[in-house]
Amino acid sequence: MNYFRFFPESKYTLTSGNTQFDAVLTEITSHAKIVEKLRQNIAVIYEYEVNGEERPDNVSERLYGSPKYTWILLLLNNIMSLADWPLDSADFDDYITSKYGSAAAAQLLYVYHRTDGVVVDALSYAALIDENRGNITSQYDEELLLNDAKRRIKVVPSQFVAALQQELTTLFT
Repeated sequence: MNYFRFFPESKYTLTSGNTQFDAVLTEITSHAKIVEKLRQNIAVIYEYEVNGEERPDNVSERLYGSPKYTWILLLLNNIMSLADWPLDSADFDDYITSKYGSAAAAQLLYVYHRTDGVVVDALSYAALIDENRGNITSQYDEELLLNDAKRRIKVVPSQFVAALQQELTTLFT
């Protein structure tokens, strides 16, 4: 991914038992500084809905004409891992099955919300007065809502891509 080539690198001496070796590591902690700087300088950000099986490289290709700008999508949306990217329906089903045993089992587990949105256990929910009781959803529906929320990402118009790349380059020079 082209994104990390802009980050500064630091040399470290690592020790394992009696062996020492030098390693050059990318300073990924620079991420927060970059995100804040770019967000301050971007006048136009709009929302994009990730469809079905689209991956970050597919969205970059569609919006910017090349997968090499995937880093823009990941950066603007604070995505540090593909676990933060929405799952397609097959992967979502696999995730539900691995976590709950089956979709049916996930439908039988409940999530209790107070009216302020805080999730509580069943006993705490039962103890609440009626006006403080929010909705009850299945764990399946809760996971589906979380996955669907990941589908709405921030993007910039393609005419700003060159300027973003230049801005990122100047941050580290």
